[in-house]
Amino acid sequence: MKSMLRSAILLIALGTAVVPVFAQDGTVVVEKDEFRLTVRIVGANAEITVRGRTTGWVAVGFDPVNMMKNADIKMGYVKNGEAFARDDFGTAIFLHSDDTKVKGTSNILAIAGTESEGYTTMTFLVPRDSGDPKDAKILKGPHNVILAAGRADNFSSKHMFRVKTSIVLP
Repeated sequence: MKSMLRSAILLIALGTAVVPVFAQDGTVVVEKDEFRLTVRIVGANAEITVRGRTTGWVAVGFDPVNMMKNADIKMGYVKNGEAFARDDFGTAIFLHSDDTKVKGTSNILAIAGTESEGYTTMTFLVPRDSGDPKDAKILKGPHNVILAAGRADNFSSKHMFRVKTSIVLP
């Protein structure tokens, strides 16, 4: 309980306007604008679910230094009932690229995705510390997070909306 209270106080100190919901299993849920982000720690892995108001792609980026720069980005979409995902890295403030094209590795262990009632939901299972320098370490403590959504079922179209928020992992 004290840990959850410290986490909530830290969120307030970081100046974020979102209200996190903490579950007993170490799950963090944040809703902001068009998005819902859920991060659940599962041993050495993190199960990351992002839901956005779109029938195109959704993405989550961890720990950017400026806009998208150096963010560990997971993108995904659902087409004809099948989920597709890509592990990206923020190469500049307005650019990102597939990890495998910038000397990184794809470290998405498993994916799931659905489209329903105008929302796309993608779940990515990733290592909390993959050892890949292009991936963020999803460890205990505060993390800056970017969320974005696009209209198309691809990895190349521009976002139609995006938000920045912060989370604190227990």
